[in-house]
Amino acid sequence: MKQLTIDSSYTIALPGNAHIFWLMFRGSVANGTYADDSEDIDLIGAYIAPANYYLGVAPYRETFEFKHHPYDVVLYEFKHLIRLLLKGNPNVMSMLWTPKEFTKLSSPISQTIVNNHALFIGRHVCSAFTGYAHSQLRNMKKYSADDLARFIGLDETLIRRKIHPANAVGNPNMMLAAEYEGVSDEELTKAWTELGNRLPGIGRLGAKRKALILKYGWDVKAAAHTIRLLCMLRDYMKTSEIVPYRPERDFLIKIKQGAVSVEDVMRMIGGLLAQIEELRVASKMRPDPETDGVDRLVVELLKKRVDEELAERALAVV
Repeated sequence: MKQLTIDSSYTIALPGNAHIFWLMFRGSVANGTYADDSEDIDLIGAYIAPANYYLGVAPYRETFEFKHHPYDVVLYEFKHLIRLLLKGNPNVMSMLWTPKEFTKLSSPISQTIVNNHALFIGRHVCSAFTGYAHSQLRNMKKYSADDLARFIGLDETLIRRKIHPANAVGNPNMMLAAEYEGVSDEELTKAWTELGNRLPGIGRLGAKRKALILKYGWDVKAAAHTIRLLCMLRDYMKTSEIVPYRPERDFLIKIKQGAVSVEDVMRMIGGLLAQIEELRVASKMRPDPETDGVDRLVVELLKKRVDEELAERALAVV
């Protein structure tokens, strides 16, 4: 499939003869934690690039991202997807167990990958999941509400004065910017730069994430992600399966709504990490994925799809 309809008002398409073969919901919809329409609807999928990417020297992108409110779509090239699966990437590993009701597009290619999901199972998944969880854990308390409010005030004042170092534009909130009236342009720029250097990434926070931190004083969404990832990993170490639609989804929603304290979240994280380590040490699961089997699978699927494309081209010429 060269193009794909997401809904009646939104269609995505890839250049050339790329073949989209898989698409499903991920994130809060797939996890059962979609609380309200202020959240994005995330989708993840995969495609096989044109034949000349595999057989010749033609370049082609490994990832395409599409944003069209409320949708946020990411598509991975087939071999890139396989490499992410071999690394135990949480987002793509979840694709192997996503239920049909959350799948918008499947195909013989995607079904073959799912049928061979055992090739990708191994203890290596622990490192990938805990790595992502620790990244979210750092984000939880990375920015305080006070620091964020100060940065927004500086940012908006620089925009209003048309001297923003990054040439940003927007609709400044005069209430947050008002405290910097009378401060020189030079002092404003220096303060903005120093705060940005002390808190890397603060300028890239989206409006929704900023609003959450200002409201609750810490990043409750990152907290929910951390707990979800660790619960998924704990269950995987017990069953060798990943369950995207989470049984603890009501509790995760409470975290996202600020109804659980940061202290309780930290205690739960500590307990989950201890459980996971015990399970990892006792596990009889193989340490790494079965790369030889994955290699054979990739060759089989790619050869079939490339042959199909070349046959389609030959018919088009006739």
